[in-house]
Amino acid sequence: LRTLRCDLSSDRARAAAEAAAARGVKSVARLQLLWQEAGGGAAGTQLLAGHLGLGEHDAREVGLGLARRAAEEAKQAAEEAEQAAEEAKLQAMADFLRTLRCDLSSDRARAAAEAAAARGVKSVARLQLLWQEAGGGAAGTQLLAGHLGLGEHDAREVGLGLARRAAEEAKQAAEEAEQAAEEAKLQAMADFLR
Repeated sequence: LRTLRCDLSSDRARAAAEAAAARGVKSVARLQLLWQEAGGGAAGTQLLAGHLGLGEHDAREVGLGLARRAAEEAKQAAEEAEQAAEEAKLQAMADFLRTLRCDLSSDRARAAAEAAAARGVKSVARLQLLWQEAGGGAAGTQLLAGHLGLGEHDAREVGLGLARRAAEEAKQAAEEAEQAAEEAKLQAMADFLR
């Protein structure tokens, strides 16, 4: 409480903590939760004044401190979530590279994923797009070697893996288009019969 309201004396802060504990509020997290549930503002101030036995001015200052604390926690949580998402992307890229080049060690795959991310290539789809735009083949291999920090042989194998993946995706898209065409024909026949 004294970090939130610096000119609160030790004795008054202690008395406020005891008043809160007497009302079953024995932690900062619980106090913050109650204040948030009250919606902050005037209602939050009133709740704090009641629970801590403080005057309105002191209670308002404590509320502002809780608001700052909540904002800092939300910011930290957002940063951690962003970091976790980046980590998941890196790991997905590393795992994918190992599916294309099975004898690539975890460490080398991870290093390649980090090298790609440092060049702004943070997803498998983006890597594949760049490789396709380079036209595959030798140019694609060169691009992969540069972006992934791999030797030519490993880069070529990754390129072949991307080619297989692109072919599978094209085949799947063709099958889906054929299925959609069959469905359209059936629907046309049904509509005609009606």
